[in-house]
Amino acid sequence: MFKEPSFLIYFLAICFLIFGLMFCISLVFGRRVADSIVAHFLIKLIELPFVLIAKLTKWLIKCYFSLSGKRLLLIGFLISILFYISCAPPKIRTISLIPPRVSEMANIRKIAILEFKNDRRNRIRSLLEANLASHRVKGSPYFIVADRINIDKVIREIDFQITYGDEKQAADIGKMLGVEAIITGSVISESVSDQYYQERRIRCLDKKCKQKQEYSVSCCKRTAFFSFCPSIVKVETAQIIFSNTFEGYSEDRVCQDSGRPLLSKDILLSEARKKAIYKFIKNIAPYEVPVTIAIFTKYKGTDKETTKQINSLLKQAKTWINANRIKRACIYIKQAYQFDPQSYLLNYNMGVCEEINGRLQKALDFYKKADYLSPKPVKEIIKAILRVKRCLRAQKLIETNKRIR
Repeated sequence: MFKEPSFLIYFLAICFLIFGLMFCISLVFGRRVADSIVAHFLIKLIELPFVLIAKLTKWLIKCYFSLSGKRLLLIGFLISILFYISCAPPKIRTISLIPPRVSEMANIRKIAILEFKNDRRNRIRSLLEANLASHRVKGSPYFIVADRINIDKVIREIDFQITYGDEKQAADIGKMLGVEAIITGSVISESVSDQYYQERRIRCLDKKCKQKQEYSVSCCKRTAFFSFCPSIVKVETAQIIFSNTFEGYSEDRVCQDSGRPLLSKDILLSEARKKAIYKFIKNIAPYEVPVTIAIFTKYKGTDKETTKQINSLLKQAKTWINANRIKRACIYIKQAYQFDPQSYLLNYNMGVCEEINGRLQKALDFYKKADYLSPKPVKEIIKAILRVKRCLRAQKLIETNKRIR
């Protein structure tokens, strides 16, 4: 079988070629000329590393003085990020369920939305109806929103003059509609302002950009602001169970050289309204947020052979995690757990697998065991316990919602 030549054979072949070349030079030009060429070559060969180091140092010094402080900080920041990414444990992306911040909304699903004070063209009412009716948790609608036509029909039939801030009146309307809560309130402020300013630019005057020119361009910053105060009246008690002010901002910046027009006032106000309403919904309904969960892939134990086997399994799990095959990675994580069930690290990894598969109570048990076994507080374990407890609370609300429906 043919074997690849070793380094020694390559080295001898190169030496043979060099000496052959020197012999030819000595025959043509004489021995003195050949000796001087060899001496010059050896000197250059010795000087080469020092010359490269000197040039590299000179280039670094030049870059340091030519770059501004902000650019240096940016370069350092990017280098630190790359270092962190290369050393950080692999992470799993999943969805976490966050319960509503208002505990009084736990058992309320059927709602009706009345007119808002100072709401031109019923824009807020329409946005609230659309967003609450389309709000889904785990693929299912969370709220049942009363139809506006039925609401207006009931109000006309009983000849009600809606008085803003009258909880008893709102509760009476809610009883006739068969809902559990009434949402009403007022628009506090909506405004759009333009701010004009100048921005500096630099342009090159030649092809190599050795000569530069600084100039200014006119710019405009348009800011939209919206705030409203919704109130939720519980029909059963005729009391306000939640009321707060929510704000939304939206802005756009355009300069003379941007190549596009400034966004209109209506578009920016619409975005500001949506942001304020989104904040309101987060307070009264569960919502899903993307989260990243770290997995530990380095194990340290007392027995060398066991440590080697566990690290080998965790390395395989890391490979499948990087390929976004979480369930396959959990097979190796479970095998590693069998070697040392009293390891806080392996218990944490088992909790992650249970959480990803939707078995939240088992995940919480593993996380609590990992926290009990850990010699010191571990932030990943603490975050996991809090996250799973929130998900369990939100899950109970969803199960209650299904029973009500």
